[in-house]
Amino acid sequence: MILPSPFCVLVLETADGSARFHEALAALERQPRPPWAEWILTAISRTRTDVPDGDDAAWARTLWFRLEGRGEATLPRTPYPGVRLYLPGEDAPITVDPLSVHDAQDVLPATLEMFLRAIEVEGGRTTAPAATPATGLEPEPAPEPQAGPEPETGPLTGEPEPEPEMPPGPTSVVRAEPPRTATPPVPLVAGVSVSVASRLGGGWRVEFARDGRVIAVEDARIAPWVDPRAPGRLTSLLKGGLDRCDVPIERRAVREAVGDWLAALHEQASEEGITSASVARVVGLTTSVTVELTQPPTFVITLGDAEMVLSNAEMASDSPKKINELWLANFYEVLGASPLDWREIRDQWLSVAETCEPWGDRTPYDTATTALQVRVSAEAVFDSREGLLRSGVYLDGEILWVNNSIVEEVLRDSTNLTSRGFSIHLRREGVLIRTSTVHRVRGIVCRAWGFTADFRAAEDVSPVRMRTVGGDANA
Repeated sequence: MILPSPFCVLVLETADGSARFHEALAALERQPRPPWAEWILTAISRTRTDVPDGDDAAWARTLWFRLEGRGEATLPRTPYPGVRLYLPGEDAPITVDPLSVHDAQDVLPATLEMFLRAIEVEGGRTTAPAATPATGLEPEPAPEPQAGPEPETGPLTGEPEPEPEMPPGPTSVVRAEPPRTATPPVPLVAGVSVSVASRLGGGWRVEFARDGRVIAVEDARIAPWVDPRAPGRLTSLLKGGLDRCDVPIERRAVREAVGDWLAALHEQASEEGITSASVARVVGLTTSVTVELTQPPTFVITLGDAEMVLSNAEMASDSPKKINELWLANFYEVLGASPLDWREIRDQWLSVAETCEPWGDRTPYDTATTALQVRVSAEAVFDSREGLLRSGVYLDGEILWVNNSIVEEVLRDSTNLTSRGFSIHLRREGVLIRTSTVHRVRGIVCRAWGFTADFRAAEDVSPVRMRTVGGDANA
């Protein structure tokens, strides 16, 4: 069945492949682990998983995902024998109507790729050598190294001349080598060579040269190998340059040569990491990427002596506005990163990010929680509902009811905190165990929150416990 967008399925086809898949999951459970591991583990645990009927039910699985964003072209299709990924538009071995699947979890292609690459690496897979562009055949193995002549000696000492020391360059945890931002001139057609280079401030320049003289130039915002309109535009540009040089050539030959060059350039850019000057500048300066485990997470990027702090929403956005603003504020120069540049920078950062505990509160609600505990501990606790009117605190077995007015009083002293967000935080912390409930006390209606009995301070430091004479006023 053809998979509609944005669905993709990961199929465990063999018992060996299933074992490798679960080994990779187990490896992500160990500490320390990258921040994307939590996203993958959560998505896999919650997403729809189909189990077939038959002898292979013990290990065969089909996991459904919804791809969020771009980047699916780089996903490995068979990271390990018996583990197969099917993308939108492909004929997948599924028996369920995709339109009936409502519990497939969303996942970023970059995050899914990291997990599949982990299966590849830990499974001992090696990437096959790339085919040569000219023939499409596997390249011949490199010849065995042979003993060469003795090194030449220096003219004065008779000893080998030492190699000159290279000055140390900036180190980066993102890439071992700076990414390339240009290609050398390559022959194209009719004695014409072509080269492409990224421009500072954004954009790309394509130059066609013949006999050492540039005959045509194009400046574009989008890289030519990803621009669907580039083949036709560059064909017209080069044909015009050749006509001015009185070179007789058919337009079809020019179009075919340009198309072959762009196809080879697309493959080269993926394999060798040809990227824009903006990406190279950021990646080359990045020394560390730290994810503080706040709620939501906070990303701290160290670039040399500068430091950038991005929120979870800013990292998730596909707009390069924030990175351009922070770059100008820190380095006083225009970065000019495009949306494509920003996505590549973000993917590089996420691939090397390390997690750490926050320097302050994990969430702004932490301070409000402490303030509420102090406030509740300062009040007398009653064992009848009348306590909700007298002190605002009523203990009913294992549930400590706190008048809503006390909670709202604490929230009023905070900034930009809502009762809805506060309740979510308290439930996540395991201290709010009952929903806000209406209580009627002596004809007065009040609403109270149900906490665990140990939410308030210990008995020996809290006010004296009081009992209402006559029992529960509402009994």
